[in-house]
Amino acid sequence: ANRLSTAILVKPRDQFRLPYLITVDNQSDLMLKSVILDNAGKPLERLQFVNIQIGGEFDTLEVSADAIAPCQETSINDASASYQPSWIPPGYVSVLTDVDPRSNQIMTTFSDGLASFSVFVESAQISAMLPPFLSSNGATSAVSIKVDMGAFELTVSVVGEISMETAEKIAR
Repeated sequence: ANRLSTAILVKPRDQFRLPYLITVDNQSDLMLKSVILDNAGKPLERLQFVNIQIGGEFDTLEVSADAIAPCQETSINDASASYQPSWIPPGYVSVLTDVDPRSNQIMTTFSDGLASFSVFVESAQISAMLPPFLSSNGATSAVSIKVDMGAFELTVSVVGEISMETAEKIAR
């Protein structure tokens, strides 16, 4: 973006996170570039400004109260409610849990302040229709496995900016 900046390499202290290369504008402290790397240093995903104007006036954005949907309490009437990951990488905390009342799917998002991943637990009825899979695209990994709960199976999917190996370990 034709601005003087400082590059910062954020190296993980464990094998469960991905390294980042972040470039910060020296004058405004605005992040101009973020590159998520694999553990070998190969770029997986890049976000960067190629042209930016800092300063000036902003238009005011007004959001009406009607545009914000109120939260509704939902009850969980399914065995999927009893499933919680037995392991998450150190330093990650749960930041959001949501339940789809139509399918009883539970989604919990975890973050360490930089990266995040979500764990989806499907009901036994929906799990019967879903195949397991492994996939990655850029820095995003997706793993979906069957978990035997004794009398039934649940499908547990993990999606996020973590390595495939970490996503598999969380799902299992």
